[in-house]
Amino acid sequence: MKCEEAGELFSEYISGDMEAALSVSVGNHLAGCSECREAVAGLREIWGSLDGMELVEPPPYFHENLMSRINAAENAREEAEAARNSTFNWRKMFAPRTFAYAASLLLVLLAGMGGLHYNKAALDPIGSLIHLLKPASAHVVELSTSRAEWSPNAQGTGTLIVYLKAQPEADGKTSTLNCVVNLPAVILMPGAKTDLNVTSDSEASISIPVKTLPAQSSISVTLSAKENGQLVASKTEPITLMQPVEQH
Repeated sequence: MKCEEAGELFSEYISGDMEAALSVSVGNHLAGCSECREAVAGLREIWGSLDGMELVEPPPYFHENLMSRINAAENAREEAEAARNSTFNWRKMFAPRTFAYAASLLLVLLAGMGGLHYNKAALDPIGSLIHLLKPASAHVVELSTSRAEWSPNAQGTGTLIVYLKAQPEADGKTSTLNCVVNLPAVILMPGAKTDLNVTSDSEASISIPVKTLPAQSSISVTLSAKENGQLVASKTEPITLMQPVEQH
């Protein structure tokens, strides 16, 4: 126990209003800390002096008068605050400092949009600001086509071939996803790569060398979309594993 922790417990330790286990812990600390022992001794002395002082009765209705004043002051503060919040002072918007802050914020927002184009069609800061503040459309993190095939070889191992194609965005734009094929590490061949990037305009495939056919009838692929290097959406989809046709 540290001195700071023990110091917070001195009052309860002296008064005896402390659990036995915690009291033993504080006592052990005091046994090895002279500074804390002096603090406890001083606190005991103060308490002893206070206990020896004569009790003085407060004036009649002291508590009631005190609480009444406190409640009146609190009510006055709440009413003043409510009055300030209910009235919007338009003049404050044009105070020099407030106006400077607002202008600076507007310039930062406009700069974030890459600047204004100097033509009549584009000189619309309000419209540009509304466009900036509109929430971006959610990324579609789905596959339009997906399948997995197992190709064994003569050595008893094989290759898992996964074909993937991303779902286009809601606005028709090409969607690009980073996909990771989830397979048990024990069945992967050393150095096997399990991730690839897929788009909605072409089907991509990845060949993963494995030691044996996965036990499950399907595998899962984790899909993730990034924007400016930041992860914006992610989900996991199952893919049915197509068994090879036996040769006769």
